[in-house]
Amino acid sequence: MATTNGSRSCRLPFSAERYSFGFAFVSAGVPAKPEVQAETARPPVLYRMVGFLWGSNITPQSLVRSLGHFGPGLVKKAVDMRLRHIDVTEREYIQQYLYHITVRRGSGEYALNTVLSMSAWARKPLIHRLPGLRMPAAFLCTGAWR
Repeated sequence: MATTNGSRSCRLPFSAERYSFGFAFVSAGVPAKPEVQAETARPPVLYRMVGFLWGSNITPQSLVRSLGHFGPGLVKKAVDMRLRHIDVTEREYIQQYLYHITVRRGSGEYALNTVLSMSAWARKPLIHRLPGLRMPAAFLCTGAWR
């Protein structure tokens, strides 16, 4: 089955005659980035630095891996900031789990830069490419759409 996110369709030719039905699990990449007024001011240095790292295929997981023994502290700080409403012991379990799955060898995380641009918006939004689809398709989407 050809995917509609652009990753496989770039390498394999897509033929609507070859497939009678398409099915995709879509968790990101459907909506387009909203149009905003052009600002004359430059973005903050931290935002530009994160954008540079994202463009260089540096993921948050690879950053934690590169920090060595400081990595658990960074994950702990992020979980504490994000999940203050959760019990302390449960937060510790979450911190340990996230740290251990983060420091393992990278795999699908490197596809993030291909599919998503900075701020997690789609590089090639699926919403613009759906009208050109010449076959019936079903999409299972996660999250809330507006």
